[in-house]
This record gives sequence, C-alpha cells and structure tokens, in this order.
Amino acid sequence: MWAHLEQIGDDPQVGVPVGWTNGVHRLLAHRFPYHIIYLAERPAVIILIRHARRDPSTLRRDIRKRLRQRT
Repeated sequence: MWAHLEQIGDDPQVGVPVGWTNGVHRLLAHRFPYHIIYLAERPAVIILIRHARRDPSTLRRDIRKRLRQRT
C-alpha cells in the first residue's frame, strides 16, 4: 500500500509503504535529505518531504489543511 499526496507548493512529496519501521525511516532520513512527517489524523499516511527552507511544522499544517480540503 502506498500513501501519496499531491504536491504542496515547491515541496515534492513521496509516498512510502505503510508499515515501515522507525528504524527504516531513520535510515532514510540519514541517507536522503527528507523530513519525515506523521499525521495523527491519518495514521497510515507517512510523508517524506524534501528539505526546504520551510519549517517542518509549517509543512505539517499545510498538509493537514490540504487533507481537510480533499475530504
């Protein structure tokens, strides 16, 4: 199962397989310049966002807003 969200602003997003362990996430974060954002409202949605000049909490808020608009 893949989680995917449409692009928000200039920050490309990549869906990742649901069920990956935190260890795998840490490995990915170490190897690749991505923020890992978990959304409590949608536990199955795990989003990797390429590092940008924006604050991760701002990105998280924007994603939540986008999810609300789509439902």
